[in-house]
Amino acid sequence: AATFTANATGYTSIRWQKNGVDIDNTTTSLSISPVSATDAGIYTFLATNNCTTVRSAAATLAVNNKPVINSLTTTSPVCAGNTATITSSVNPNGDNNLTYSWSFSNNVVGNTQTLSIPNFQSNNAGTYSLVVTNSCGASTGSSTTTLQLLPTPTITAIADRSACLGNSLNVTPVYA
Repeated sequence: AATFTANATGYTSIRWQKNGVDIDNTTTSLSISPVSATDAGIYTFLATNNCTTVRSAAATLAVNNKPVINSLTTTSPVCAGNTATITSSVNPNGDNNLTYSWSFSNNVVGNTQTLSIPNFQSNNAGTYSLVVTNSCGASTGSSTTTLQLLPTPTITAIADRSACLGNSLNVTPVYA
């Protein structure tokens, strides 16, 4: 809910305006509940007596909402030893005071918009989740992504061969 109160003396009537247009309220208190996005705007009240009408200073109603995670972008798959990153794209919905919380295996592992994991190894591979919070609550939208380790190729053996002059030789490596 949002409430505005008219602070005036010596008036015979009060009326409220939103964005310069009269709204249906002639009391000293304007309450809006529940607040919707269309309620955002500039509010003023006019105090009138037999001599004149005076307009109050403007008060702005900003309608915020929970942040929305639009996307998570990764560098996956990641080579062993490299730095893995997950970058979040978040719509703050009017409240830019955001708090980030990255989790992996039920442990908090970061608190910034972009999560960096240096020296990435197999124990870092898995699903990461993000919760973004503002004054209206916790985020909605896509909040998990997976980082995979790109294994280093290994060769276990190449067998010795012999061939006669002028013939072809095919050598096939054996991978681990």
